[in-house]
Amino acid sequence: MRFRNIALVFLLLALAMPALAQEQRGAIEGVVKDASGAVMPGVTVEAKNTSVGSVVSTVTDANGVFRFPALAAGTYEVTASLQGFNTAKNSAVPITLGQIKKVDFTLAVAGVTESVQVTGESPLVDVRQSARSTSIRGEQIDLLPKGRDFTTLVTH
Repeated sequence: MRFRNIALVFLLLALAMPALAQEQRGAIEGVVKDASGAVMPGVTVEAKNTSVGSVVSTVTDANGVFRFPALAAGTYEVTASLQGFNTAKNSAVPITLGQIKKVDFTLAVAGVTESVQVTGESPLVDVRQSARSTSIRGEQIDLLPKGRDFTTLVTH
């Protein structure tokens, strides 16, 4: 009797094991690169389930790799975006249970915009007058050789 109970427990465990091993989610992973083939860290990647409308997002790591490890089965729209680059989109990514779908992106540089701002200011030199002037300080006059009258200052 005891042997029969132990055998029954092992039989139930053996039958329950395949139920635990069933996959209930799928995954999307990939690498984001630029036009030259270099990996791009810090890119925001979003996966939107087109039937439900739920959105999950992640950011690429230092190797440009992103991963959505647990997605419900369905069709997803995956987009990758980074400031200064054009947004890349893959609109029909089907995910089934237990599947890991590989989706890579290549981002192109967005159009470069440049703006130049010119401001006008009045010049430091007065261009309307051509007068010349100078200031003489008292110390400068004391350094000049002096005679008996003021004409010696002018002649030296």
